[in-house]
Amino acid sequence: MNPALEGVDLLIVGAGLSGSRLFVELVTLWETETDPPPSVALVDRLGAFGRGVPYGMPSRPGSLLIEPVTESTPPEFHTWLREHPEQLLPGVAADVPALADWHARNAAQLTRGDLTGVRLPRHTFGAYAEQQHSNAVALARGRWGADVREVVGEVVDLRGEDSGWQARCADGSRLPARVVVLAIGSVPRLNRTGLDPADGYVHDLYDGGFEQIDALITGRRRSRIVVIGSNAAAAELLHYLTHTPGLLERVATIEVISGSGRLPGRPDPAGLRPSPREYMAGAERLEEIGKLVTRSGRVTGVARTGPGLQLRLASADTPVDADIVVDCTGAGRMDDTASSLLANLVGGTQGFTPDPTRRGLRMDPVTFEVEGAPHVFVIGPLLNRDAIATHVESINAVHRTAAHLAPYVHQRLRKLRGAAATAIGSPGAHH
Repeated sequence: MNPALEGVDLLIVGAGLSGSRLFVELVTLWETETDPPPSVALVDRLGAFGRGVPYGMPSRPGSLLIEPVTESTPPEFHTWLREHPEQLLPGVAADVPALADWHARNAAQLTRGDLTGVRLPRHTFGAYAEQQHSNAVALARGRWGADVREVVGEVVDLRGEDSGWQARCADGSRLPARVVVLAIGSVPRLNRTGLDPADGYVHDLYDGGFEQIDALITGRRRSRIVVIGSNAAAAELLHYLTHTPGLLERVATIEVISGSGRLPGRPDPAGLRPSPREYMAGAERLEEIGKLVTRSGRVTGVARTGPGLQLRLASADTPVDADIVVDCTGAGRMDDTASSLLANLVGGTQGFTPDPTRRGLRMDPVTFEVEGAPHVFVIGPLLNRDAIATHVESINAVHRTAAHLAPYVHQRLRKLRGAAATAIGSPGAHH
């Protein structure tokens, strides 16, 4: 990115599924307008426009949708699948054991064209989302000559200005914008252990964690793995280990420690969604061969001890030994996060305040505009207010939220551009 960039009307920070879908909805609204569309910049640290983390490269090709495709995805995606049957052909999965297993388990239904209860590979939906984004960008540029910029970079701070906001990026560049939408995904946890992959500690499965685990296991004879948490990420990790040739035989044991003590993927009495049957089958297989055990407990610390690691538990006198520790405890909190942007916003004087749950910001519950930060809106996981909110897991919820927010952002842009035009044309204005 350049040190100084020309300002835009709208800045979308994060162009994964939520940010990209909002842009698609805005383009749809532009089709009913006679005025030229606003200028837009979509800034994404991964450059995975439309896909983001769940549906892009940070997730493995064998990762599956958390919910059945018929329940969690919109009808237009089902139509797209019928128009792209190659997406479900076995040949696509030839070099990915987890996908080959998925095809074998679902072959009969796929042959009939029946997707009821099937959890599709997430990368399949990612291909659709990426295409929808690309189509919207091409339409905006081609039909209206719109200024739409796709920028690979990371916004680390926002500062209020007379004309709106200025985003500061990690490379030192600045990008002014009248309206900002924060679509940054889940709040990343802060690593307070002082450990890194060189010590055997994997902090975030979706930030290079799979590759880190590969390297750690390959470099050892028989690894003792401890997984903190038994959520969907833990179930996905077990699924990955059971379907990666050469890894599982190098694993001595996998111990999962969580508050519930449940096997990852099992249905939960509290109503949390069970994992795909493929995930549950992998966990059960590991349990049957004696490599997987679960324990109820709360981890209070992880420390390096000689050649390995030790975990301290709140209700146990004896620590747990491990060669590799994988933290799957989920998202962080607004006031305890590894995100430079969120840390700067919450710790600064720009009007950004965490809501009582610390999962997001105080905002208008209808328009999603941040309280105390005019013209800044929120979409995606920052809207979550409890552990089972669906802005992350349900694609349909993301689409509904984007369709709900787009008119408010659209109206704000029109209002600000109208006010600017009036100011420029008023008596005494400089031309």
